[in-house]
Amino acid sequence: MAQISTLTFFRFRGMKNMLWGFSQMQFAHQALHSVKGQIMYKLMGSGKGDGFNPFPDWSVYALLQVWQAESEAQAFFDQARIIRQYRHHAETCWTIYMKNIMARGAWGGQNPFKPGDLD
Repeated sequence: MAQISTLTFFRFRGMKNMLWGFSQMQFAHQALHSVKGQIMYKLMGSGKGDGFNPFPDWSVYALLQVWQAESEAQAFFDQARIIRQYRHHAETCWTIYMKNIMARGAWGGQNPFKPGDLD
């Protein structure tokens, strides 16, 4: 089993859905904390416009996850209630699957990314 990372972007439209997306920055932790096969996750907001902008874009959020195996990631995206909720509220939901090749630095004092093969 090769470790894999996913990066999911959510775009919300309308005040009600944007408020729901913002609320998940706090409330989604309960659902994401103990997902089977997940090594680490980070909820992230985004900035406005092109380039660096310190002002938030209240309509776009992201979820970075590191998984023990791709099959566990796929099971989460196929079955998890929290993802169904995100899809219900989001105008767009887009997930990128990535093989870990190398990693530098740390998240919370640890590097959860284990290098894999280039195959």
